[in-house]
Amino acid sequence: MRTSIRLLLACIALVFAASAQAGVIADFTGGIPASPSGDTVGGWEFEVSSAVSLSGLGFWDEGADGLVSRHSVGLFDANGTPLATVVVSSASTAVASTSIDGQWLFESITPIILQPGIYVLAATFLDQDADAARIVTPADITTIAEITVTRALQETNTSSLTLPTQDFGPGAIFGANAILTAVVPEPNTLAPALLGIAGVVGLIARRRMAVNRV
Repeated sequence: MRTSIRLLLACIALVFAASAQAGVIADFTGGIPASPSGDTVGGWEFEVSSAVSLSGLGFWDEGADGLVSRHSVGLFDANGTPLATVVVSSASTAVASTSIDGQWLFESITPIILQPGIYVLAATFLDQDADAARIVTPADITTIAEITVTRALQETNTSSLTLPTQDFGPGAIFGANAILTAVVPEPNTLAPALLGIAGVVGLIARRRMAVNRV
C-alpha cells in the first residue's frame, strides 16, 4: 500500500513539477544606467516558445535603494492589447537580481498564461526621472528557456503606459520585468502523466478491496 501511495505521489509530482519553478523571466549583468530626457515608455519585446504562467510585474530598482517615482508597468500582446498592468513603488516586493547594480520590485497580478507568441513588457519613465533604467545588450541577458528577448522598444513624448513601437535595437530596456509562476505542461506530457495517476489510483482501490475481502 505504501509503495502504491509513493507511486501516486511521484506521478502527481511529474505533472506539477514545473510549478516549482519561479523567478524573473529575464535578468542580466552589466549594461548601463540611463534616464530619459523626456516622458518615455521603454521596454522589450520577447517571444514565448512554450506556454508559461506569470504572477507579477515589476520594475528595476537601480542601486537597490528604492524608487523616487511610481512607475506603471504593463504586459501587452503583439497587437498592443494590455494583458496586465500594475503600479510599482518603493513599497513593492523586492526580488533579487543577478546584477550587482540593483534589484527588482514587484506587484502581484492574477496569474496569466502566455501561449507561444510575441509579447512586450513596458514601463513609464518621467522626464528627468531619477529612477534609471538599464540598457542591456543581448550578451548581458539571461532568460528562462521558454522565452527569447528579441529587441528593445520605446515610445517617446508620452507619460501614459502604452505599447512602445519605436525600435531601440537588440537587447532590452529594463525597466519592466515579470515573475514566472510555472511552465505549463504540454498536452503530450500531461496526458500520459494523468493516465499514470489514474492507473495508480485504480491499483490502490483494487488492493483496498482485496484487503477488505480478507
